[in-house]
Amino acid sequence: MSSDYPGSGYSPRQPREPQQGAGWQSDYPGNRGYSDMPPTQSPVSSPRPRQSDGYTPSRASSPEAPSSQRPRWLIPVLVAALVLVVCAVVGGVVYAIGQNALQEPLSTTNTFCNDLKAQKYSDAYALLSAGYQKQVSSTDFAQISQLHDQLDGKVRSCGLAGIQSGGGFNLNLNPQAASFNAQVTRNHSYTGAISLAKQNGNWKIDAVDASLQGSDVGALTTGAQFCQALAAQNYQAVYAMFTPAYQQQIGTVDKYVNGLKQVFGGGQFQITGCQPQINTYTVTAQGDDASVSGAFDIKVTTDAGALTVQVPFKVAFAKISGAWKISDLEVVQSQG
Repeated sequence: MSSDYPGSGYSPRQPREPQQGAGWQSDYPGNRGYSDMPPTQSPVSSPRPRQSDGYTPSRASSPEAPSSQRPRWLIPVLVAALVLVVCAVVGGVVYAIGQNALQEPLSTTNTFCNDLKAQKYSDAYALLSAGYQKQVSSTDFAQISQLHDQLDGKVRSCGLAGIQSGGGFNLNLNPQAASFNAQVTRNHSYTGAISLAKQNGNWKIDAVDASLQGSDVGALTTGAQFCQALAAQNYQAVYAMFTPAYQQQIGTVDKYVNGLKQVFGGGQFQITGCQPQINTYTVTAQGDDASVSGAFDIKVTTDAGALTVQVPFKVAFAKISGAWKISDLEVVQSQG
């Protein structure tokens, strides 16, 4: 035993180096130092291309499978197409409803126009709404229509302004009311709005613009009422038709009434009416002054009998707060 092994006399055996030619190769890696071993390579790795050849390696050498996602531009196109289709459908429905809804008020307007052209004023008046009829009586409506026929000529045509002249078409329609620009042709063409209202399921003419009716005949209407009041000896109503300036000029209402009663209250003289001469009627361009000439019909009763004489007059009008008033009355001396 050797004294070199601690605690025993046993001497360890030293490993033997393999002998040449005994089946061990001298270049076996286990016989080499780590510094002599070549770098390890994967047995299936492909050669790496060199950067100096100008080749840029791709992330994947094999072709990718086609993507199942749609192109991003396709979705907005589909949405836009769908919106167009919906708009077209909705627009068609709205147009059809509008056309059907327009036919009824338009038919009423055409009937109204035809009655005016045929001078069937009572039939035209029957097409007015209840509210419109409260503003004008059947008699006054017929009288005003006749005045327009005399001043401006008879109605030749009327209808939607857009259809007749290609301009100014304006439609406003809801389930209970409708209005549109219209054109009436007499000796001249007039344009304005016609408004309709649905009452008890039927469309009625609710308003007609003054510009569509022709010349402003409001002063003539006041003149006609003046003549009627004189014939009825309603002198207070006559006085109420005067402008404030003219009332101040002729005195108080009592003075005016008593003066007329003294002249026409005895039975010898009586105003039975008066007739304006339409061809003398004029209205200023501003539309606030007018005048007309005419004649009073005065019945004179004597012992020999009764006769009617005409006394010419000229009356002037002024529009105050939208109402026509008599601003002056002059009795014209007859010649000869």
